[in-house]
Amino acid sequence: MESDYGKVVRDIRLNKGYSQKYLYSGIVSKTYAIDFEKGLHDMSVTKFMDVLARLDMGYKEFKFIANNYQSPEEITSDVLVAIAANRGDIETLKKLQTYYDKPKSEQDKILKARLNLLIYSYEESQYTHTEPAVYKKEDVEILKNYLVSIDSWTISESNFFLNNGHYFDYDTYRFLTESALKQLERYNTFQEAIKVKSFLLCNFLSTAIENQDWNSLKKYRESFFDVTKDTGEGFQQRTLCVLTYSLYDYVMTKDQTFLLNAKKIEEMCYLLGSDYHRLAQGMTDTIEFCENIVSNQLNN
Repeated sequence: MESDYGKVVRDIRLNKGYSQKYLYSGIVSKTYAIDFEKGLHDMSVTKFMDVLARLDMGYKEFKFIANNYQSPEEITSDVLVAIAANRGDIETLKKLQTYYDKPKSEQDKILKARLNLLIYSYEESQYTHTEPAVYKKEDVEILKNYLVSIDSWTISESNFFLNNGHYFDYDTYRFLTESALKQLERYNTFQEAIKVKSFLLCNFLSTAIENQDWNSLKKYRESFFDVTKDTGEGFQQRTLCVLTYSLYDYVMTKDQTFLLNAKKIEEMCYLLGSDYHRLAQGMTDTIEFCENIVSNQLNN
């Protein structure tokens, strides 16, 4: 715990009109509390969280205040990569790639592999291919080995996998997704983890359809339904969840009612405007894929 936090706690305590006795009683001694607020001592995480509870304040809000009422996010290389990737800024990605050409640490090596894969993805997206992109095996293995080497994932590793899982072959992708979902069970009351789980299931079940992995769809569709039932977690995830339900039932039963339900969802997304057209187009492709599967099944 950074010692400067004690000075911030002191300012908040005084603004609230709390005495040191009220705030620290039963947590640390009076002498320790005085030195903590002077910045002379750190405090254990457990005790610090007890202090925040007395202040009726969450850790995120405290960090926000401690950072002079600004977001405390650091502009790290990872953040720069994420910003450049979201903007499709290939030039920035290439500059970072040059900088990390000779990685000095394991983290640099992982970052370089991510950059290589990102740049390749953007360059290949400019062309029309009938076959899936073939990523450089060495770079994919670096990301895979990093994830496999960690025995217990936190939200950080889950997010890393969420953003890079599409580089893996389907068997690896399914294995790591199942591992991530299992470890996220420990976070079942943590709102940020619920959001990550929603995105993981959204991506995984869409990919499961592409790979005709109906067993995984059956296994996880109820979890997907449960995690997206609060639409505050994302309208798109909930919409894709209902689409997945409909298409799974259509392929399993051949009942056209389920296909019509899927097409209604697709039509709704087109009607919502240009912000949803990419989502709708993805639905169109998936619906056509499932129609072809059913057609082939009926003809054989």
